Amino acid sequence: MNSSNAVTRCLDSLQVLWEEYRNEKQSRICRWLVDQDAYSLIDAFYQTNADESSDSTEIFLRFESPFLSSVQYGKALSDELSSFVEEDREALAEEGIEIPWTSVYQETPDNTALGFLRNFFHFVLSLEMDEDELVVAFIAPVTIDDRAGWKKWWTDVLSLQLPPQIRLMICEVSEDNVLEPLAVKYSSVMTTIKPEIDGPGIMRQLMNEYGDQDDGCTHFRKAFFELTQEVGRRDAGSIRQAAKKALDLARQTGFPHLEITVLCTAGNGLASAGQLEMGLKSYEEARRIAKAAAPMPIIKEMPELEVELPGGNLFDQLGIQALFFKGAALVGAGQFDRAHDAYLEAVHELKTILKGKSNDQKVDWSNGGILIFHLLEALRMCGYCQENLGRKQEAVPFYEETLCISERLDPESRKSTTLGYSGRSLLEIYKADGQKNGYLSTKEKMNSLLGKGWEETLPQRAA
Repeated sequence: MNSSNAVTRCLDSLQVLWEEYRNEKQSRICRWLVDQDAYSLIDAFYQTNADESSDSTEIFLRFESPFLSSVQYGKALSDELSSFVEEDREALAEEGIEIPWTSVYQETPDNTALGFLRNFFHFVLSLEMDEDELVVAFIAPVTIDDRAGWKKWWTDVLSLQLPPQIRLMICEVSEDNVLEPLAVKYSSVMTTIKPEIDGPGIMRQLMNEYGDQDDGCTHFRKAFFELTQEVGRRDAGSIRQAAKKALDLARQTGFPHLEITVLCTAGNGLASAGQLEMGLKSYEEARRIAKAAAPMPIIKEMPELEVELPGGNLFDQLGIQALFFKGAALVGAGQFDRAHDAYLEAVHELKTILKGKSNDQKVDWSNGGILIFHLLEALRMCGYCQENLGRKQEAVPFYEETLCISERLDPESRKSTTLGYSGRSLLEIYKADGQKNGYLSTKEKMNSLLGKGWEETLPQRAA
């Protein structure tokens, strides 16, 4: 591995730690524990080892299915594994390599992890690898919606005796260390590695080693990075200073979208640091810039350049995103009435954009589905705010509208939305009010939109 820059030097050290772990005979699970700003380097370690050009003797596979509940996760992982194999099966066959494996997932009520692990082990056996070769499953869900369920699933994993041909790999961040009690209890089979990684320092080195150091965009990237660091520290005064520097540099570049990014980032930081009203002003300034830039060319010097995004005008979308940030900040502060107004404003703007498109056909992420996704979420949050204000009946029309609008999405895209949460809230309101007809019709509608058993994919309500 070439140690020519800060990242590759870090990856060299991670590789040494991995080789040391690799020699452990009893452990079946490698658990990296790093600060949030170093997570991407563990991801880079995975990518380096998973690459076809890697010298690694192991086969690395990353599983990114979202964790919604312990009950659904094993099936989701098995489906993901099956998709890996099917994507490569034809290409491997042309090289004379056959994989005599087909996914057979069987749920085991007493252990939510066994179904996937048994399926995964049978896949590994089908590869007919040498004794000293391993298949490593990097369990890295894009989201974890049920923290208690996540811990339950890993408890089930650790209750099993995993075969020596497989390893599971996971990365936790120090700021959200859910599995620490399990790692301590099962330390012989779950090895925790805590590499000394100075994530911010590595990023600063890279920005100093690469790019034109006299270019304004390079200076902006450095300033914006420092802003994100101050946001993480939640120091309002430092956030304001860093934001001012980054904003001045963004304006010098002549790219309004960079100004909007700085203002929204600063707004999030100020709100989390207890300066809500100052954060809201930052969002409003971002929206002002977005509205002013919307009719203008992306690059002033190139007015003929047009960028057509799936969701339409870039600055219209950024302005709506600022409203979502505003709403989230107000929800976090418990100001549900003001949050409702922010989300309702987003609803009106999104409907205006969609009306201009006048596309009643099915949409997905490639042809405008992102607008439907945002509209569904804005409507859901309007209903959520009304519920938190004690106005459950006023929440009903917002939730009902999400069901109608979601029909414009193709079935697969629909499953990636928060529609299930709207449906569950609606059913709970109807049930509490004894509205049998509304309950039954909504149940039938949700089954047709997301398929039977959709409720099982949602995390359980907190007790």
